[in-house]
Amino acid sequence: MTNNHQVDRDVLKYIKTLPTKQQSQLLTKIIELFNNPLSHGGEKLTGYKNYYRQDIGEYRICYTVMFIWHSVI
Repeated sequence: MTNNHQVDRDVLKYIKTLPTKQQSQLLTKIIELFNNPLSHGGEKLTGYKNYYRQDIGEYRICYTVMFIWHSVI
């Protein structure tokens, strides 16, 4: 099984401009979301299919989750 995780280049550029503490908080949360995108604290965005948000301090991460199911019989 392969996972395809993507972070927009502009997002990474923006994170680099933040103080070290905020960089660490955001990058840690992004990595956590790669491992468990529906983790505690994620709220579904109203009006959007498979879009969620997480609040981290004064920042908000908006992301999408695409579910691909594979069956082994």
